[in-house]
Amino acid sequence: APYQYRYFAYLLPVFIKWLSGYSLQTAEAINRVIWLWASALALHLYLTRWFERKETIIGTLAFLSAGSLFVVQTSFAPSDLPTFFFLLLGLIALQRRAYGWLLLTAPTGMLFRETSLFIFLVWAIFFIYEPDKRKQLPYLIGAILLAAIVFISLRVYFGFKAYDPYTLPKNLSDKRVALRLILLFNVFWIAPWLAFKSAPRFMKYT
Repeated sequence: APYQYRYFAYLLPVFIKWLSGYSLQTAEAINRVIWLWASALALHLYLTRWFERKETIIGTLAFLSAGSLFVVQTSFAPSDLPTFFFLLLGLIALQRRAYGWLLLTAPTGMLFRETSLFIFLVWAIFFIYEPDKRKQLPYLIGAILLAAIVFISLRVYFGFKAYDPYTLPKNLSDKRVALRLILLFNVFWIAPWLAFKSAPRFMKYT
């Protein structure tokens, strides 16, 4: 635990191995490329809401250039990129008020990693400040119920095992974490706060 609850993240490379006949190592490399491409495509789609083509491509390329850092670091797991992809899908669904898609994004993302639940934090802020509450509410309740079913089903199937989900003290004690964050986000740590007042409402929510 918790890796046993991220079953699909590990099942997919095995499926690619079975389908292609390649080694598991090659299948995992293919798996990473697929998720990296899918994530870049989703990010590009997300950014087109506010930016012109040039800025959107720059943002997507910035993500891909940072990708070399989080792919080679020792803590990289097969569930990391799928998590990013499903969180982006959830943000796109909220951004476009396609609430029906949110019935699928968080519950499906949870099959790869529980972190997909974070979309509900953004949705909670979105729900509070946006006026279409009556339209959102059935979808929000439905998504929460489906996510709960997935969460409980995984634990019933694999067994309830305790693990420490709170790793902030560990991260703070590791000097490499600060270096990684600086390398990974650099100026992007500062830029959102400098432009906060003029930012679109949705970006303020996130």
